[in-house]
Amino acid sequence: MKESFKNACAYYKIQFTKRKYFFLFTLIFFSRFLMLKGQCNSESKIEDGSNCFNQIIRFGVYYRAGQFTIRKDGVLLIEYSSGNKRMFYGLKPNGRGYFSNDNTNKEITIEGNSYYDNGNQINIKERYESKNRLIYLSDDSPQENPYILSVSSFKSVTELHHFDNEGNNSHKTWLTTDFFGINDKTRILFSYQFSLMEYDKKYYAAYIQYYGKGSDGKDYSKTYTLSKFQFTSSDNRDLKKTIEFNENYDN
Repeated sequence: MKESFKNACAYYKIQFTKRKYFFLFTLIFFSRFLMLKGQCNSESKIEDGSNCFNQIIRFGVYYRAGQFTIRKDGVLLIEYSSGNKRMFYGLKPNGRGYFSNDNTNKEITIEGNSYYDNGNQINIKERYESKNRLIYLSDDSPQENPYILSVSSFKSVTELHHFDNEGNNSHKTWLTTDFFGINDKTRILFSYQFSLMEYDKKYYAAYIQYYGKGSDGKDYSKTYTLSKFQFTSSDNRDLKKTIEFNENYDN
């Protein structure tokens, strides 16, 4: 009888302790929730001293159009741009910086590409609304050596980047119109959004080209275009075909 009483007491003591800790955990959780709710709401802004956004990464220069790629080995690389400057932010799977001495940032400068318009040389080096994706050379069957392809709209360059095991960068650029075999340099990629896809180490882009100005003075388009290409080396793309189709309903 005495042993049963002891067991019962022990049981209820354990239950009481569980309930006490559950209550304590619940109190802490809701206190934290209410505190955060008071700090973060739809009016919260990203600014110095914010209790809501407090893990802001600053580059020191204004960059735009960040695009993510994640390699098979887990390396994350994000490309940002400003004029002829490119900033890559890189992380290894263990959270350390990808570049030398565990740095997360690597800035490079590109020379851009030129064409002539009425005798005037025009140099293009910018990168605007873009799509980035990992690509592989046509003879890289196991897909062990990734490159980063970045295609950009408007008057821009298309870039092919490669990082070696030490995080060093080599790259090649084309005028985006040249990359897709578009002879008329005014027929730029007109769409902010477009598609960049892969099948069997061949790559496909679907986009809208600029057509002209309407009677209202506004730019417009009236076709859509599909391009198919692959890469045979680090500085050569093999354009298989570019076909322009009528009727995109200016969309």
